[in-house]
Amino acid sequence: MLDRGASLPVIGLSYTTFALPIIFIAPLAGRISDRYGRYWFFLLGLLLTGGTFCLYSLPFVTAWAIVFISMLEGAAAGIVRSSLDGFLADVMPQHVKVKVQANFSAAGLIGNLLGATAAGLLYGFTTDLPFFIEGLTCFAACLTLLLPGLAQQFHSAHQKMSDAAQFIAPEIAPEEEAIKR
Repeated sequence: MLDRGASLPVIGLSYTTFALPIIFIAPLAGRISDRYGRYWFFLLGLLLTGGTFCLYSLPFVTAWAIVFISMLEGAAAGIVRSSLDGFLADVMPQHVKVKVQANFSAAGLIGNLLGATAAGLLYGFTTDLPFFIEGLTCFAACLTLLLPGLAQQFHSAHQKMSDAAQFIAPEIAPEEEAIKR
C-alpha cells in the first residue's frame, strides 16, 4: 500500500475494513452453510477471494480503493473459513476432531508462511504479480472443486450431518420446550 501512496493510518484502516466483515459475516455464513450445505458457499467464497486478489493486482487501483476492496476480501474470507471449518468438522470422526483441527490450522499457518515468502519474491518482479497469481490460484481451486468426485464428497458430508441432526433433534426438543416454559 505504501507503493500505492497510502499513509500509515490508511494502511491501518485497511486492516480494520478487512477484519470487520469477518466478524459479522463468518457466524452468519456458518449458520447458513450448516443449513444448506457448505459446497456452494465455499465456492462462492473462493470466487470472491479470487476476484478481490485480481482487483488488487490492477495497476490503477489506489490505496483508498484497496481499503474498500479489503471489505470484499474480508467477507469472502469469512465465507470460505466458515464453510471449510464446518466441512472439516462434518467429515471427521468425533474422537479425532481436535487433532485434525489442530493439524489443519498448523498446516494453514505453514502455508501462509510459504505463501508470504513466495509473494515477497514475486513482488520483486512486479508489485501486482503476487496478487494476480493468488487470484488465479483461487479460480483454479474453484474449477477443481467442480469435479464431480469432489463435489460429491461435500454433498455426502452435508447429508450425513443432516441425518445426524434429524436423529438427535427429537431428544433435544423436550428440553427446549421445558426451557421455553
